Amino acid sequence: MASSSTVTCGVYRKQNVIETQKQRQKCHDEIKQVRNRINEHLDNLEQRILQDLYAAEKKVKSQIEDLLGKLAENAENINSMENNISAIKDYATDLQTFLGSKMIEIEIKKYEIFMQSLFDDESLRKMDINCKIEDKLTDVMSNVTSLGTISIELSSPLEVMQIGKATQAQTMSLEHVSSKTIDEITMTLQSKFDFFYTTGCSISSTGYMVLIEFGYRRLLILKEDGTLKSRIPLSTLNPVDCACVDDKTVAVTFAASKQLQIINV
Repeated sequence: MASSSTVTCGVYRKQNVIETQKQRQKCHDEIKQVRNRINEHLDNLEQRILQDLYAAEKKVKSQIEDLLGKLAENAENINSMENNISAIKDYATDLQTFLGSKMIEIEIKKYEIFMQSLFDDESLRKMDINCKIEDKLTDVMSNVTSLGTISIELSSPLEVMQIGKATQAQTMSLEHVSSKTIDEITMTLQSKFDFFYTTGCSISSTGYMVLIEFGYRRLLILKEDGTLKSRIPLSTLNPVDCACVDDKTVAVTFAASKQLQIINV
């Protein structure tokens, strides 16, 4: 009897090892998927900020080139004025000098207005490109220390095996009695219990009784005096019979699924 229970537990534990291997692979795949999604998201963020970076550089370069063009144009006007001033000094009459100086004053005024406009619109201010990394990203690197947690969960100690492959669940040891004929046996009613659609019954070596209550899909555990000790619900449909394996476990058979389950009581 102990050998049969040991074999059953061994088979169940081997199945448990195979299941944990599948669970480990599933968790591994989920971790890789999360990592890939994070990498893809970070790649997209990188591309967007790089586009902003190159756009900022292009804008600065365009504004500087535009300013340099304006300065070059005004520099030509200043050179022309300097040449005109030199010519007036050397060759012009007093009238020509007077008229020429008025024209130069006008040009100088235009130049002053131009330079003032550069100060007003901040065109002459130095332009720098700065990059500030999002604080939330640095928070992730410092605060997020794990992608998740791995835990081991314990389920109810339920062992399932096919009836066709199962060995005999129980061998009851009976006290030796002297042989009697059928006419010599007298039956006496000791106790009577009323339950709903009971299909199986077994008595343990310690005296408690196990009943299969088919209608409610559960085990009833009765004390020696017939009072109810506990109810154990069953997860599989159509329980039909039971047998006490030992003082702590009961074998239950199921008609529809053709299974035998070892239940801890």
